[in-house]
Amino acid sequence: MLLTFIPERTHSIARVNNDGLAEALGALIILAATKATVHGIQRREGLVLGILFGLAVLTKTMCLGPGLPIAAAFWLHRGSAEARRALALSVVAAVLLIAPTLWVAWSHSGALDALSQWHFEGKTRSPTV
Repeated sequence: MLLTFIPERTHSIARVNNDGLAEALGALIILAATKATVHGIQRREGLVLGILFGLAVLTKTMCLGPGLPIAAAFWLHRGSAEARRALALSVVAAVLLIAPTLWVAWSHSGALDALSQWHFEGKTRSPTV
């Protein structure tokens, strides 16, 4: 509520961009990580945290920051086997959301062409992109 009275933020959110979505996903990550910390981490919470984190990172890379509460939640429950399974599920969910996008971005950047030219021409120096 207080943020609505800051003119720069109101102007930024009024434009069409993904800042509002990044803020909402960051808030949901912090809420879910807090709930998981207080009540314990089960597989469902791990999956939700992984999906939220993956979507947040796809929205804006600045959303890597809310990964810290997720790490803290798993760290506090690191002794339980259920938390380890939830962590694995969370990591898999986040990677499955992020990896295809990174692959498409990298492949369309020309890096694959430079790498294939470097590899097939037998050059010894690293490729330039």
